[in-house]
Amino acid sequence: MSLRHYWQAASQFVGALGTNYKQIGAIAPSSRFLAREMTFHLRGERRPLRILEAGAGTGVVTVEIGRQMRPGDWLDVVEINPKFTEFLQKRIDLETVFAGKQQQIRLITAGLETIPGDSVYDAIISGLPLNIFPSGLVRQILKTYERLLVPGGTLTWFEYIGARQMQQPFANKHKRLRLFRIARLVGEYVQAYQFRRKSILVNLPPAFVRHLRLPKTVQANGVQHPSAGL
Repeated sequence: MSLRHYWQAASQFVGALGTNYKQIGAIAPSSRFLAREMTFHLRGERRPLRILEAGAGTGVVTVEIGRQMRPGDWLDVVEINPKFTEFLQKRIDLETVFAGKQQQIRLITAGLETIPGDSVYDAIISGLPLNIFPSGLVRQILKTYERLLVPGGTLTWFEYIGARQMQQPFANKHKRLRLFRIARLVGEYVQAYQFRRKSILVNLPPAFVRHLRLPKTVQANGVQHPSAGL
C-alpha cells in the first residue's frame, strides 16, 4: 500500500471508529507487515482457491489478498460496516493491485454468521475482533468458520499481544468472566488446529497471527481435537 492510500485508509478508519468501536475492535488499521503474514498460505505455487475475508475494515489485508490472487481464485469480502464496504468498493475499482481481478471479488455487507452455505471456502482470513464480542457470539463465529470451510481448509486470524491479560485488572466481574470464556474457547481452537504462529511487532498494537487448519471432520457443536497431529 502506498503512503497516500494508507492515510486515506487511516482517515476512513478514524472516522468510523468514534461510533463503531464495538464493531471495529482496533485503534488503527493493520500494518502491511501483518497483512503479509495474514496471506502467508496464498503465496507460492498452489491451485485456485475460494477465499473469504471476514471483517475487512479499510482493506489493508484485502489489498494484500488482491496482490496474491491468481486466475481462477474467488474472493468474498464480508464487512458489517457499510461505510467500510463503500470505501472498499472504491479501492477495488480504482487501485492497480485489483486491475483485471474485479470480476473475481464480491463485497458483502453483513455479519459473518449470516453467510449461507456449507464447505464453501478453501481459506478464511479473519480480522474479526473476538476479544470484544460476547462469548456466545465468539462461539457462533467459530462454528461459522467450521461450517463455511471445506474439510482441511485453512483459517487465519490475528490477536493483539496480551489483549485479554491487559484488560483483566480493569475489568468488572462480568467482563472478567466474558474474557475467561473467550480465552477458553479460543484456547481450545488453538490447541487443536494451529500449525503456525507469527508475532508482528511492527503493528499498532503489536499482534500475532494464527494459522489454523481444520481437520477432515469437525463436530457440529464444538471443537473435536484431531487424533493425528496437524
